[in-house]
Amino acid sequence: MKSILLKNIRAVDSDTDINCDILIDGGVIKKISGEIKDSADSEYDCTGLVVMPGLFDMHVHFRDPGYTYKEDIITGAASALYGGFTGVACMPNTNPVADNVETLNYIIEKGRHTGVRIYPVASITEGLKGEKLCDYPMLKAAGAVAVSDDGRPVESQEMLRAGMIEASKCGLLTISHCEDLDIIKDGKINKGKISEELGIPGMDRLSEDSITEREIITSKNTGCPIHIAHVSTKGSVDLIRKYNVFIARTVKVEITNCLAAKKGIAFEDIKKVYSHPQALKQCSVYLRDSGFEPVESKNTATAAKYVSESNCPCGAICSENCARLYGLNILKRNISNVIPNYTRFICITKNFRLSEDAKTISVTLEIPNIKGSLYRLLTKFFVNDMDLEKIESRPIADGSFDVRFFLDFAGNVGDDKVKSLLVELTDELYDFKFLGNFSEDP
Repeated sequence: MKSILLKNIRAVDSDTDINCDILIDGGVIKKISGEIKDSADSEYDCTGLVVMPGLFDMHVHFRDPGYTYKEDIITGAASALYGGFTGVACMPNTNPVADNVETLNYIIEKGRHTGVRIYPVASITEGLKGEKLCDYPMLKAAGAVAVSDDGRPVESQEMLRAGMIEASKCGLLTISHCEDLDIIKDGKINKGKISEELGIPGMDRLSEDSITEREIITSKNTGCPIHIAHVSTKGSVDLIRKYNVFIARTVKVEITNCLAAKKGIAFEDIKKVYSHPQALKQCSVYLRDSGFEPVESKNTATAAKYVSESNCPCGAICSENCARLYGLNILKRNISNVIPNYTRFICITKNFRLSEDAKTISVTLEIPNIKGSLYRLLTKFFVNDMDLEKIESRPIADGSFDVRFFLDFAGNVGDDKVKSLLVELTDELYDFKFLGNFSEDP
């Protein structure tokens, strides 16, 4: 196998983000350095390209065996590899169902030389029928990495509960397809105004929301983890947010916003500037004074990518690294209204953790849209001599005009006053949630 030298490439992983050269020999990375002068059989200028560890897709349908007119392991793996995915987990709703050693062996052996690591997911119940649990120790030994009746739910909560417990004993994750078949019936599209106008049976969001909550409660009751697959409703997102995570630490990162454009585009040529709404607000004064029309994008990277591919004279607000990644020229640095400009990131964890230096408590709650409700809330902090560090409000989009508040206040849950206040808030307020007790890295 020949040696390859990649020049001027951006290497990114969980601990690294550098521009470097990479020498590959015999299919193995031999050297990563700022500049490599070693000779190689092939050398490539990789300016503007990124190298990173292979991606993993934990939910694919290769339809093999049984439905290979749709897809098979060879074509599915080739598509995965082309997209940078070096590992995938295949769902079990094949024919025959992946509930036996023979089918698992077939999947593993057919995928062995594709260049992609293929991990089979076995079914929770035999034949996906929801009537009898599979032999999990046998399936684990055959190579299964998880269990799921994907394509349909396990209709019996008791069957699901038993399956989660037994699967967990074998080190198998349970993956749930959240859908109440009695509610969904013959639904074809989302239930609502359009489905009614067209006369097409609608799929009620309650079908997903109700099973999502069932799975979360079962997980908490058993202590066994569960993965909620293909979350598609606001209700499911809210339920997962409600039950799941805590803030372990916060980090403030300085953000340097720049105006960037394609090479050859002058400042005077630009009419429109694209970026995330927050970045546009952070640079509103500069945009106004420059006479630019702000245009919202999903994020700053999307904006930079669009500008790099556009034939129109436009600009993007993004970071220097983002501009460099998409080959853009930086026309102006430090264009934020306030400099230095910081963004606060939160680090979350599934289980509550309390560090010795934790000094900030974060909570979220709803208060009714009635006279004096906010005053009564703030009075509790005054009476308990608590330093309220931050309060933010968000309207609840249900037509009630009620408001959800996010509050940070100084304290540690080990303090008796703090415990007393948290108990009081929990008892008196609707939908109160403790988000975490943490410290902030500078």
